[in-house]
Amino acid sequence: MAPGRFGGVKKHGRKRRMYDISMPRKVRLLALKTALSAKLAEGRLIIVDNDTIPERKTKIIGKALENLSEKERYLFLTETVNDDFRIASQNVERLHYSHFSDATLTDILKYDKVILTIDAALTLTKWLHERTIIRHKPQAIKAETPIVKEVHQYKETKDPTKKKKTPQEVKLDLSRNLYMTLANHLT
Repeated sequence: MAPGRFGGVKKHGRKRRMYDISMPRKVRLLALKTALSAKLAEGRLIIVDNDTIPERKTKIIGKALENLSEKERYLFLTETVNDDFRIASQNVERLHYSHFSDATLTDILKYDKVILTIDAALTLTKWLHERTIIRHKPQAIKAETPIVKEVHQYKETKDPTKKKKTPQEVKLDLSRNLYMTLANHLT
């Protein structure tokens, strides 16, 4: 019997282990971007000017929601949480009001329509862009197409004994060669 507990415990008892696999950050960001773009394509993303209301009353929000469908649920995302709007919207079941950084992918998919303030839309776009920017510049791939080969051959076959051509003549010769190469490959 172990002395640390009343009634004793096992010496090397069972331990809970978490076998959950966390989703990679890039995959989560891609899923969020896809969900938002799908809502936009379906017309389920609404952008409003601001979230100010004259007084802290639920009936004001209820009247605003009367113009919209009664069966749909709304997720209202803002950059700065307005306390008057938050308190007034607490009793409205089909409206969830929060800061845009608190919204999860599940929230965006769960609610029928997403309402964003202009500031939240701009900040959310900037936030997504900062996290999905390419960190390393991709290296150029040297393609060996027939046109590229012709250009390289043309550059290599310059004869030093010939008189020097003007840049316009060089461009004209190069464009003729490219045109002939394209014509030969397309026919």
